[in-house]
Amino acid sequence: MDPQKQKQFVLQLLYYGSILALLYVLFYYVIPLFLPFLIGFAIAYILRPIVFRFTQGNHIRLYSTALLFLFYCFLALLLFIAALKGILLLQDLMEQLPAFYQQYIAPYLAQSDLQVSNLSKELPFADILHSLLIQLQQSLASFLSKLTSSFLYTISKLMLSLPNILFAMFLSIISSFFINADYQGITTAIISKLPKEWQTKLLRTSRLVKTTLKQMAKAYGILLLCTFLQLWLGLSLLGIHKAVFIAFSIALFDMLPILGCGGILLPWAFVSYIGGSTKLAVGLVLLNLIIGINRSILEPKILSAKLGQHPFVTLIAMYVGGKLFGICGMLLAPFVCMLIQKLQQEN
Repeated sequence: MDPQKQKQFVLQLLYYGSILALLYVLFYYVIPLFLPFLIGFAIAYILRPIVFRFTQGNHIRLYSTALLFLFYCFLALLLFIAALKGILLLQDLMEQLPAFYQQYIAPYLAQSDLQVSNLSKELPFADILHSLLIQLQQSLASFLSKLTSSFLYTISKLMLSLPNILFAMFLSIISSFFINADYQGITTAIISKLPKEWQTKLLRTSRLVKTTLKQMAKAYGILLLCTFLQLWLGLSLLGIHKAVFIAFSIALFDMLPILGCGGILLPWAFVSYIGGSTKLAVGLVLLNLIIGINRSILEPKILSAKLGQHPFVTLIAMYVGGKLFGICGMLLAPFVCMLIQKLQQEN
């Protein structure tokens, strides 16, 4: 190989390796330290176009502060209702788990055990099946007990970390009001500290970030709509009451890449099968399978169409991002990859 090409290859490798290392340090160490203030800045930044649209540039500080206050009131009400509903639902579920086990699972296992015992004369390995069923019954009982204990432990751990969470939320809210009150002055002061060349690059990067975020929002909105329509149609065909509300809730849950629809549909199918609704259980499993296949095909293509990347590149970015940073990495990796590509195109 030509020495010049070797040198260029090594330099490019070091360049992209440095970018990956900086992103890793940024996401793992730097961003968590400044996260409350970054959230406050992001909220002020997102609400600013809405303020300009309704005020035509007059009394921006007054209207933006009022809009920010209304936003937090609405968000607090929404979170309170969601948390209350979620806690009551989980509490009711934990209370009903032992009764559900005794009413459905234990009789089902006992019946299976009886059937195996009746076949003991015909099958030479029936004793092994019998012992396996007993172990399964004991394991399920132990699992339900551990699940309840784990839930209580998680709640207690969350309560212990609640002061830190509330303090971070308080900092985000206060910082958003300060930033919102003098957004132009703060951003101008930050940009003025940079060299002229970096000021131009920062403004261009800001526009690219805004454009890419809009494209990503459209892409995930299309995915959400596709999943919702499939769920609505499937649940309606299965005769589920309030199919629209349930489909929308599961579609929102499906935005979590690790869990997805299967995190709700598969346990629902298992409970339905144990309860004797075999048709519903099979339908839910098939619905989850169809949605999973469609999502695996559509997600890279839609993200690629909106972000201008090849589906294979998007798929690799999602996989690597998920491995390095979990759910957040899987969601943000296509965006970061696209941003790097756009920055490279813009030199």
